[in-house]
Amino acid sequence: MAAELAEALNQLVEQVIEHRKEGKLRLTIKIKPTEMSGVLSVSDDVSLTLPSPQKDAAMFFADKDFNLSRNNPDQMEMENVRELPPQAVRNLREVGE
Repeated sequence: MAAELAEALNQLVEQVIEHRKEGKLRLTIKIKPTEMSGVLSVSDDVSLTLPSPQKDAAMFFADKDFNLSRNNPDQMEMENVRELPPQAVRNLREVGE
């Protein structure tokens, strides 16, 4: 039981730090009498509730027919737009320099 509890605690601490959300570690010890006099049945249960990772939401636009699109249907499309190579943006200056 101690090894299982220590392993669960380590896992919980790691996940709480990684996801910056709370989690839970619950140790339940159950004690029941048996048919024999003076003999008890002892059992344990270690349950772990790990924090769930944050899921990123995707942004979409709805068109007039309620279809989803990555592009804004109300915005004009720009033709002949191209991405600049990395060398072209290397020598940019801040405003006021």
